[in-house]
Amino acid sequence: MVDRDKIHVLQNAVPVPKMPKTDYSSHTAVFLGRLCPEKGVDELLDCVEAVWKKHPDFHLIMGGFWENGTEELQKKAKELEAQGIVECPGWVSAKQRTELFEQSSIFVLPTWFEGQPVSLLEAMAAGMCSLTTAVGGIPQTLGEPEWNSLPTGKDGCGVMVEAKNSRMLTEALEELLLDENLRREIGTKARMRVQEYYAIDNYVNQLVSYYEKLRKEG
Repeated sequence: MVDRDKIHVLQNAVPVPKMPKTDYSSHTAVFLGRLCPEKGVDELLDCVEAVWKKHPDFHLIMGGFWENGTEELQKKAKELEAQGIVECPGWVSAKQRTELFEQSSIFVLPTWFEGQPVSLLEAMAAGMCSLTTAVGGIPQTLGEPEWNSLPTGKDGCGVMVEAKNSRMLTEALEELLLDENLRREIGTKARMRVQEYYAIDNYVNQLVSYYEKLRKEG
């Protein structure tokens, strides 16, 4: 067994844009990741049409590749695309991701299980208001490792709902769409949290210090 004091954990890290996000007026939401059931795509598509009926200017952009065996999901997405509610541009580049974050205000990731999703960290760093699920390392990433009930996080760095729960996802998304100030507050806090805990510069400094410590001990 390895002594506990010899174990060091470096969490995922991402670059933080120099300029903070200022515009939260958009009613566009963004999903980035594998397009498959395990990422909550089925629940997301279920809630989209209901949300759109109450918010006709709502729009969802789903960036990513469809995985094998998702024909029914693709059919559902194409029907919503035909109505102008959903857009599936395929995999997006880093430049396209930056543009999407500038044009939208909500990042949604209704995943069933995760470690520490880099896509969520990137959205937080960009100042996006995130709506996700309380699974894996996500509560810790958002600074709420000991939540009591769902949904939660409206006063924090991102809203968490129950995985595989379309109703809760729909209600949370509708609430965020109704309140631009709430989106701004969540996004601003999210960016600050990444700057403090998950910025790539801090990660590099920690890694160098660990190697320096090992060198001296060796």
